[in-house]
Amino acid sequence: MTWQMFIPSTFLPVRCLIYEVLLLFICVTGDHLPRTKTVSQWIDRYYGLRAILDNLVHGLVGFVSWAVVIELDLSYVFSPIVPSSTEEGSPSASSFKIFIAMHEFNAHLIACLFSMILAMVVDVDHFIMARSWRLKDAVSLSGRPPFHCTTVIPVAVCFSLLMSYHIRRRSVCHCASFSLLFITAWLSHHIRDAHRHGLWFWPLGSTPPLPYFVYISGILLLPLLVKLYYYSTMSSEFTSAPIMSTV
Repeated sequence: MTWQMFIPSTFLPVRCLIYEVLLLFICVTGDHLPRTKTVSQWIDRYYGLRAILDNLVHGLVGFVSWAVVIELDLSYVFSPIVPSSTEEGSPSASSFKIFIAMHEFNAHLIACLFSMILAMVVDVDHFIMARSWRLKDAVSLSGRPPFHCTTVIPVAVCFSLLMSYHIRRRSVCHCASFSLLFITAWLSHHIRDAHRHGLWFWPLGSTPPLPYFVYISGILLLPLLVKLYYYSTMSSEFTSAPIMSTV
Protein backbone atom coordinates (compact mmCIF):
# COMPACT_ATOMS: atom_id res chain seq x y z
CA MET A 1 0.00 0.00 0.00
CA THR A 2 1.21 3.51 -0.75
CA TRP A 3 0.55 6.98 0.63
CA GLN A 4 -2.06 7.94 -1.98
CA MET A 5 -4.67 5.75 -0.28
CA PHE A 6 -4.68 8.17 2.67
CA ILE A 7 -4.73 11.52 0.85
CA PRO A 8 -7.07 13.78 2.88
CA SER A 9 -9.95 15.54 1.18
CA THR A 10 -8.20 18.91 1.67
CA PHE A 11 -5.76 17.91 -1.07
CA LEU A 12 -8.52 17.52 -3.66
CA PRO A 13 -8.76 21.25 -4.52
CA VAL A 14 -5.00 21.19 -5.24
CA ARG A 15 -5.46 18.36 -7.71
CA CYS A 16 -8.34 20.24 -9.31
CA LEU A 17 -6.18 23.37 -9.57
CA ILE A 18 -3.42 21.38 -11.27
CA TYR A 19 -5.86 20.11 -13.89
CA GLU A 20 -7.20 23.62 -14.44
CA VAL A 21 -3.67 24.92 -15.04
CA LEU A 22 -3.05 22.00 -17.42
CA LEU A 23 -6.28 22.85 -19.23
CA LEU A 24 -5.15 26.45 -19.64
CA PHE A 25 -1.74 25.29 -20.91
CA ILE A 26 -3.32 22.96 -23.50
CA CYS A 27 -5.61 25.69 -24.84
CA VAL A 28 -2.96 28.39 -25.06
CA THR A 29 -0.38 26.02 -26.56
CA GLY A 30 -2.88 24.56 -29.02
CA ASP A 31 -3.90 28.05 -30.14
CA HIS A 32 -0.45 29.50 -30.59
CA LEU A 33 1.72 26.51 -31.56
CA PRO A 34 0.44 26.38 -35.19
CA ARG A 35 1.50 30.02 -35.59
CA THR A 36 5.13 29.38 -34.70
CA LYS A 37 7.59 29.39 -37.57
CA THR A 38 8.62 25.73 -37.29
CA VAL A 39 5.11 24.28 -36.97
CA SER A 40 3.64 26.59 -39.62
CA GLN A 41 6.23 25.30 -42.09
CA TRP A 42 5.10 21.73 -41.43
CA ILE A 43 1.46 22.81 -41.77
CA ASP A 44 2.20 24.40 -45.14
CA ARG A 45 4.02 21.25 -46.26
CA TYR A 46 1.45 18.69 -45.11
CA TYR A 47 -2.13 19.58 -45.97
CA GLY A 48 -4.56 18.84 -43.18
CA LEU A 49 -2.00 18.89 -40.38
CA ARG A 50 -3.63 21.99 -38.90
CA ALA A 51 -6.99 20.21 -38.73
CA ILE A 52 -5.42 17.12 -37.14
CA LEU A 53 -3.61 19.17 -34.49
CA ASP A 54 -6.74 21.20 -33.76
CA ASN A 55 -8.82 18.04 -33.32
CA LEU A 56 -6.17 16.56 -31.02
CA VAL A 57 -6.31 19.67 -28.83
CA HIS A 58 -10.10 19.32 -28.68
CA GLY A 59 -9.59 15.77 -27.45
CA LEU A 60 -7.05 16.74 -24.79
CA VAL A 61 -9.36 19.49 -23.56
CA GLY A 62 -12.17 16.94 -23.30
CA PHE A 63 -9.96 14.51 -21.37
CA VAL A 64 -8.69 17.05 -18.85
CA SER A 65 -12.12 18.69 -18.46
CA TRP A 66 -13.63 15.43 -17.26
CA ALA A 67 -10.56 14.80 -15.10
CA VAL A 68 -11.42 18.07 -13.35
CA VAL A 69 -14.99 16.87 -12.74
CA ILE A 70 -14.03 13.52 -11.19
CA GLU A 71 -10.62 14.61 -9.83
CA LEU A 72 -8.78 11.80 -11.59
CA ASP A 73 -5.93 10.57 -9.40
CA LEU A 74 -2.98 9.78 -11.69
CA SER A 75 -0.75 8.88 -8.76
CA TYR A 76 -1.85 5.26 -9.26
CA VAL A 77 -0.07 5.30 -12.62
CA PHE A 78 3.25 6.52 -11.28
CA SER A 79 3.15 4.67 -7.96
CA PRO A 80 1.39 1.30 -8.32
CA ILE A 81 -0.19 -0.22 -5.24
CA VAL A 82 1.05 -3.61 -4.09
CA PRO A 83 -1.66 -5.57 -2.22
CA SER A 84 -0.78 -7.02 1.16
CA SER A 85 -2.24 -9.97 3.07
CA THR A 86 -2.61 -10.86 6.72
CA GLU A 87 -2.12 -14.55 6.07
CA GLU A 88 -0.80 -16.53 3.19
CA GLY A 89 -3.53 -16.72 0.57
CA SER A 90 -5.88 -14.58 2.66
CA PRO A 91 -6.33 -11.00 1.44
CA SER A 92 -6.61 -8.32 4.09
CA ALA A 93 -9.34 -5.69 4.32
CA SER A 94 -6.87 -3.06 3.11
CA SER A 95 -6.14 -5.16 0.02
CA PHE A 96 -9.86 -5.25 -0.77
CA LYS A 97 -10.01 -1.46 -0.44
CA ILE A 98 -7.03 -1.19 -2.77
CA PHE A 99 -8.80 -3.40 -5.31
CA ILE A 100 -11.90 -1.18 -5.17
CA ALA A 101 -9.77 1.96 -5.50
CA MET A 102 -7.95 0.57 -8.55
CA HIS A 103 -11.24 -0.49 -10.11
CA GLU A 104 -12.63 3.03 -9.69
CA PHE A 105 -9.42 4.56 -11.03
CA ASN A 106 -9.58 2.38 -14.16
CA ALA A 107 -13.24 3.27 -14.66
CA HIS A 108 -12.51 6.98 -14.26
CA LEU A 109 -9.56 6.81 -16.64
CA ILE A 110 -11.74 5.11 -19.26
CA ALA A 111 -14.37 7.80 -18.73
CA CYS A 112 -11.78 10.53 -19.39
CA LEU A 113 -10.67 8.74 -22.55
CA PHE A 114 -14.31 8.46 -23.60
CA SER A 115 -14.73 12.20 -23.02
CA MET A 116 -11.67 12.76 -25.21
CA ILE A 117 -13.19 10.66 -28.00
CA LEU A 118 -16.53 12.47 -27.73
CA ALA A 119 -14.81 15.85 -27.98
CA MET A 120 -12.94 14.74 -31.10
CA VAL A 121 -15.86 13.00 -32.80
CA VAL A 122 -17.71 16.33 -33.17
CA ASP A 123 -15.57 17.03 -36.24
CA VAL A 124 -16.85 13.90 -37.99
CA ASP A 125 -19.77 16.01 -39.21
CA HIS A 126 -17.37 17.78 -41.57
CA PHE A 127 -17.03 14.54 -43.52
CA ILE A 128 -20.76 13.81 -43.25
CA MET A 129 -21.71 17.21 -44.67
CA ALA A 130 -19.02 16.98 -47.37
CA ARG A 131 -20.19 13.43 -48.25
CA SER A 132 -16.55 12.56 -48.66
CA TRP A 133 -13.75 11.06 -46.57
CA ARG A 134 -11.20 13.37 -48.20
CA LEU A 135 -9.81 15.83 -45.68
CA LYS A 136 -9.61 18.55 -48.33
CA ASP A 137 -13.37 18.31 -48.91
CA ALA A 138 -14.12 18.19 -45.18
CA VAL A 139 -12.29 21.43 -44.40
CA SER A 140 -13.68 23.29 -47.43
CA LEU A 141 -17.34 23.47 -46.46
CA SER A 142 -19.42 26.53 -47.27
CA GLY A 143 -21.38 26.33 -44.01
CA ARG A 144 -21.14 24.95 -40.49
CA PRO A 145 -21.87 21.22 -40.13
CA PRO A 146 -24.70 19.96 -37.85
CA PHE A 147 -22.73 18.69 -34.84
CA HIS A 148 -21.34 22.21 -34.40
CA CYS A 149 -24.82 23.51 -33.62
CA THR A 150 -24.89 24.13 -29.86
CA THR A 151 -28.66 23.58 -29.81
CA VAL A 152 -27.97 19.89 -30.42
CA ILE A 153 -26.49 19.49 -26.91
CA PRO A 154 -29.57 20.22 -24.74
CA VAL A 155 -31.84 18.47 -27.25
CA ALA A 156 -29.71 15.30 -27.16
CA VAL A 157 -29.50 15.36 -23.35
CA CYS A 158 -33.25 15.85 -22.89
CA PHE A 159 -34.04 13.09 -25.38
CA SER A 160 -31.65 10.73 -23.62
CA LEU A 161 -33.14 11.40 -20.19
CA LEU A 162 -36.73 11.07 -21.43
CA MET A 163 -36.03 7.78 -23.19
CA SER A 164 -34.27 6.48 -20.09
CA TYR A 165 -37.18 7.51 -17.87
CA HIS A 166 -39.76 5.73 -20.00
CA ILE A 167 -37.69 2.58 -20.49
CA ARG A 168 -36.39 2.08 -16.95
CA ARG A 169 -36.77 4.67 -14.22
CA ARG A 170 -33.81 3.53 -12.16
CA SER A 171 -31.51 4.21 -15.12
CA VAL A 172 -32.33 7.94 -15.12
CA CYS A 173 -29.53 8.66 -12.65
CA HIS A 174 -27.12 6.52 -14.67
CA CYS A 175 -28.12 8.24 -17.88
CA ALA A 176 -27.59 11.61 -16.19
CA SER A 177 -23.96 10.67 -15.57
CA PHE A 178 -23.41 10.09 -19.27
CA SER A 179 -25.28 13.30 -20.07
CA LEU A 180 -22.87 15.30 -17.91
CA LEU A 181 -19.91 13.69 -19.65
CA PHE A 182 -21.49 14.41 -23.04
CA ILE A 183 -22.13 18.05 -22.13
CA THR A 184 -18.55 18.49 -20.91
CA ALA A 185 -16.98 16.97 -24.01
CA TRP A 186 -19.16 18.56 -26.69
CA LEU A 187 -19.59 21.97 -25.10
CA SER A 188 -15.82 22.29 -24.57
CA HIS A 189 -15.41 21.71 -28.32
CA HIS A 190 -18.09 24.31 -29.13
CA ILE A 191 -16.63 26.92 -26.77
CA ARG A 192 -13.17 26.47 -28.25
CA ASP A 193 -14.53 26.85 -31.80
CA ALA A 194 -16.58 29.87 -30.70
CA HIS A 195 -13.41 31.94 -30.45
CA ARG A 196 -13.30 31.88 -34.24
CA HIS A 197 -16.91 31.35 -35.30
CA GLY A 198 -19.15 32.11 -32.34
CA LEU A 199 -21.76 29.76 -30.86
CA TRP A 200 -24.45 28.58 -33.28
CA PHE A 201 -27.93 28.43 -31.70
CA TRP A 202 -30.18 27.20 -34.48
CA PRO A 203 -32.75 28.52 -35.35
CA LEU A 204 -31.90 31.76 -33.56
CA GLY A 205 -28.55 32.31 -35.27
CA SER A 206 -24.95 32.64 -34.14
CA THR A 207 -23.19 34.80 -31.59
CA PRO A 208 -20.20 36.92 -32.59
CA PRO A 209 -16.79 35.25 -32.15
CA LEU A 210 -15.96 35.10 -28.46
CA PRO A 211 -13.09 37.26 -27.22
CA TYR A 212 -10.05 35.19 -26.28
CA PHE A 213 -10.45 35.89 -22.56
CA VAL A 214 -14.13 34.85 -22.66
CA TYR A 215 -13.29 31.65 -24.55
CA ILE A 216 -10.53 30.69 -22.08
CA SER A 217 -12.74 31.53 -19.10
CA GLY A 218 -15.53 29.39 -20.55
CA ILE A 219 -13.22 26.40 -21.00
CA LEU A 220 -11.96 26.69 -17.42
CA LEU A 221 -15.38 27.29 -15.85
CA LEU A 222 -17.24 24.54 -17.73
CA PRO A 223 -15.80 21.54 -15.83
CA LEU A 224 -16.04 23.41 -12.52
CA LEU A 225 -19.76 24.06 -13.05
CA VAL A 226 -20.33 20.45 -14.12
CA LYS A 227 -18.36 19.31 -11.08
CA LEU A 228 -20.51 21.46 -8.80
CA TYR A 229 -23.68 19.93 -10.24
CA TYR A 230 -22.14 16.46 -10.17
CA TYR A 231 -21.52 16.48 -6.44
CA SER A 232 -24.38 18.67 -5.25
CA THR A 233 -27.43 17.17 -6.98
CA MET A 234 -26.61 13.60 -7.99
CA SER A 235 -27.86 10.78 -5.78
CA SER A 236 -25.54 8.85 -3.47
CA GLU A 237 -25.85 5.88 -5.83
CA PHE A 238 -24.53 7.96 -8.69
CA THR A 239 -21.65 9.62 -6.84
CA SER A 240 -20.42 6.35 -5.36
CA ALA A 241 -20.42 4.40 -8.63
CA PRO A 242 -17.70 4.65 -11.29
CA ILE A 243 -18.99 6.68 -14.20
CA MET A 244 -18.37 4.08 -16.89
CA SER A 245 -20.14 1.36 -14.96
CA THR A 246 -23.37 3.23 -15.55
CA VAL A 247 -23.16 3.92 -19.26
